[in-house]
Amino acid sequence: IILPEKEFKVKTRVFRNTRNPVYDETFYFYGLNFNELKKLTLHFVVFHSDRYSRDAVIGEVAYPLKKVKLSEDPVDCVQEIVERNPQKLDCAGELLLSLCYHPPSNRLTVGVLKIKGLPKTNITELTDPYITVAFLYNDEVLSERKTSIKRRTLNPVYNETFVFDCPADGLQGVGVELQVMDFECETLNSTLGYLEIGTNIDGQTVNHWNAMCNAPKRQIAQWHKLIRPVQF
Repeated sequence: IILPEKEFKVKTRVFRNTRNPVYDETFYFYGLNFNELKKLTLHFVVFHSDRYSRDAVIGEVAYPLKKVKLSEDPVDCVQEIVERNPQKLDCAGELLLSLCYHPPSNRLTVGVLKIKGLPKTNITELTDPYITVAFLYNDEVLSERKTSIKRRTLNPVYNETFVFDCPADGLQGVGVELQVMDFECETLNSTLGYLEIGTNIDGQTVNHWNAMCNAPKRQIAQWHKLIRPVQF
């Protein structure tokens, strides 16, 4: 991705089962003003490709072009890949989520209540959002549900609940991934924002998950910031 415009985006092919991929791929960007290149930054994002869930960000590199002496000859640049800081990610609104674990039935209830402040996606400044709720066990999707679609709003109210049967070992290895989607978006990537919460998931959602675990049979509700995904 070229920053700050984010208009030029390309991606490599996927390599399987390796920690040392060799790409040897070349990408050409047209329509750039040579005199403006020093103001731009190349942004590389490294993903782990997952066929059954959202691709996970491994790390990223931001390389300002002002650091490079540009010419017609190729220039080799090496920079360390750094882990992404979740607290610095763009916010895509906030989701009010409720959770309840019922030990006698070994079931997890996820309540999708409402969202405020979704990002604007088009000239009408409104979206038709719905939410996918994926139930994960050891990072594998066991079940997926969807909310209803709310028309032309950036502040949808759902008040919908989803009940999932947990594995034999209870909440161990369990997680939930929620993706807010735009129903009318014509592009392949219509995700407006997402949220991950669960046993092995760190970050902003830990306190909510722990509060649910410490209060079985009770619905625990909390607001969470939605993370804006990297768009390609």
